[in-house]
Amino acid sequence: MKINWALIGIVAVNLTFSTLGDICAKLWGLTNNQKWFYIGLPINLVTIAAFMVIVRLGSLAITTTIVLILTIIINVFLGFIIFGEKVAFGQWLGILLGLAAIPLILGILKFK
Repeated sequence: MKINWALIGIVAVNLTFSTLGDICAKLWGLTNNQKWFYIGLPINLVTIAAFMVIVRLGSLAITTTIVLILTIIINVFLGFIIFGEKVAFGQWLGILLGLAAIPLILGILKFK
């Protein structure tokens, strides 16, 4: 299996900027301070551009699904740890199932 390092790099950029943009959006919502909106806007533009490159280098079906699952998992952990948001047991179970789905989606685990 050949590793596409460029794709992995752009996924890392996407996840980093997506996380930063989501934090800015949360801070904007909590503080109602417009500065967080204006800080988050260009960050999210980078996220969008990186996502478009991901589709170009990877695939719409598989690669973007992995990116979206990872984005959800990162945001749940940030909401829980940094912002003290409540996450129910069933929601944690859903997150674990999403994490378990990644090797299946990538074809790492195969059932014959």
